[in-house]
Amino acid sequence: MAFLVLMLPMLGMPAAMAQKAGTVALCKDDRTEKGLAAFPRQVHLIKIRARARLARRELPEALADAQVVAEAQPRFGRTNAERAALNLRSDNPAALTDIAMALRIEPNEPRWQSLAARINLATGDAAAAERFVTAAPAAPSPEADLLLRTKAR
Repeated sequence: MAFLVLMLPMLGMPAAMAQKAGTVALCKDDRTEKGLAAFPRQVHLIKIRARARLARRELPEALADAQVVAEAQPRFGRTNAERAALNLRSDNPAALTDIAMALRIEPNEPRWQSLAARINLATGDAAAAERFVTAAPAAPSPEADLLLRTKAR
C-alpha cells in the first residue's frame, strides 16, 4: 500500500490525489472487522472501526461504536467527549449529558470546554456557551475565539 502511494506521483497523479486515494482505499479495506471477529472486546479496534465509519459518513454505526467504547472506558473523558461530538453531529440531545460527563472527569480540558460551548450554542443556550468560553484556560482554542467573534456580530 505504501509503495503504491509513493509510486502514484511518478505515474502522473498529483500528491494530493495519492493521499486521497490511499485514504479511500484504507476506508474501503476495513481490516478491523477481521480483527474484531477474532477479538470482539478489543476497545482499540472498536475505536478504529468507529473512526473508519465516520470517515465513510456512517454516522449511526460510528455512534454505536462510540457507545461501546464509552461503556468500556467510563473513566476516560475523551471517550465521552468523542461520543458527545458524534451526538452533536447527529443532532442528538444526549450530547449535553456526554460532555457533562467528560467535563466531570477532566474539568480543565480546553477541548472539552470548547466542545461544551459548541453543544450549548447548538441547543440554543448562548449564556451557557459564553460561560464555557470565558471559563476556558489562558490559552483559548481557536473555536472559543470563533465563538466570541460570532457573538460580537
